[in-house]
Amino acid sequence: MGVLITFFGTGFKKAFSMKGSYATFASWLIILYGLGEGIGSGAFKLDHLANGLITPALIHNTLGGIGVVAILLLPYIMKNVIARSEMPSFYRMSWIVFVTGIITILLFLSRYSPDKTNFFSTYKGLWQRLFMLNTYIYLSVIAVIMIKKQKVQSGKLLKHN
Repeated sequence: MGVLITFFGTGFKKAFSMKGSYATFASWLIILYGLGEGIGSGAFKLDHLANGLITPALIHNTLGGIGVVAILLLPYIMKNVIARSEMPSFYRMSWIVFVTGIITILLFLSRYSPDKTNFFSTYKGLWQRLFMLNTYIYLSVIAVIMIKKQKVQSGKLLKHN
């Protein structure tokens, strides 16, 4: 999955290259998510010893954390790639995904709470999956926008020729 998301990030850069530095930054955020949370955290197991994390788990958490921060920032940056005037509903969705992402990741981080019996830390897996659902729906919407954009451009080329 991480490899596919990394390729998606490069395709995104190509599709939105005319949008400038915000599009380039957004593509790097997608690539970082694919490399960090996808490939990096998948390659290193999250193992614990009785007294703490072992080195692969630290690498897993670090790379995964970099990927999560990157994908958390993506909707905020995307508001500059696809402006409100172009797609008002996508602009609103970007804000919703940004806020929802922050809330779900904060709930997921409640697993570090000293009280392991509280409601939030008990359901840490739920918060992580809701965060991922939020992210994957957003990336899917971006993919649909890219496909529609390609169809419009292909139609213009056919009419022009």
